[in-house]
Amino acid sequence: MKTLRLSLAIMLCLGVVSPLAALSASVKVNPDHSVFFRYENPNASKVLLYLEGYSEIPMTKGEKGEWTVDTPPLEPNLYGYRFVVDGVSMIDPMNAATKPNLLFVENIVLISGDSPMPWEVSNVPHGVLHRHHFHSDVIGDERDYYVYTPPNYDPRARRRYPVLYLLHGYSDDASAWSAVGQAHNILDNLIAQGKAKPMIVVMPLGYGTRAVIERGWAGLDDSEEWLRHMTAFRRSLLAEVIPQVERDYRRALGSRVAGHRRSFHGRRGKPVHRAELS
Repeated sequence: MKTLRLSLAIMLCLGVVSPLAALSASVKVNPDHSVFFRYENPNASKVLLYLEGYSEIPMTKGEKGEWTVDTPPLEPNLYGYRFVVDGVSMIDPMNAATKPNLLFVENIVLISGDSPMPWEVSNVPHGVLHRHHFHSDVIGDERDYYVYTPPNYDPRARRRYPVLYLLHGYSDDASAWSAVGQAHNILDNLIAQGKAKPMIVVMPLGYGTRAVIERGWAGLDDSEEWLRHMTAFRRSLLAEVIPQVERDYRRALGSRVAGHRRSFHGRRGKPVHRAELS
């Protein structure tokens, strides 16, 4: 259990990263981990860089109409960013790497460490990431969830595994922990280092109603909608997702639920109880 808590803590505290954050013509990571940003728009009168974890950064216009700025040195991580051009939020058209998100889209830039980071692909045995689709009778829509199985997982073998249900943050989708958080790479590395026991990780879509996400952040302040969302999500998780996982994957008795530090379900490392269906 200690290794499970350790692996979860590392996953929650590292932040999010992605190998898809390839460099583009508009972004250059310097040797000191500062980043050069470039945005082409000669007709703009003011351009700001919004960089995750930092306040707005004014950009300087060059003679040919290009807007540029150098950031301070950044810690290794993945950073979301966007440009605000004369008050209008814009993504970087020269960078195809973006964060999947249901409310807003940002580009991403990866700052690698001087040595391999826990979220990066390493020369270790790798698990498998599975995607499942199903119709939710509880919620009344089509949805998906992702399942990580550890290296050497064999559904025909006698061995059983603990299961972690990992919930994304508000405005994310079911792919967040794999596409951005790289949870599968983190687990591969932790398991190889003996810092985590082999486990199954389930990453479901975390919305019980469409309105709670369609209304944006304002939807979080509607207590009645919030209750409808939480009730439906809990019922779907316990009555639909968990039974499918238990049918399709070998597991140990007992499961745990945890979430992103900004997860709007307010649960971290808590056991799943069937009684919550009522």
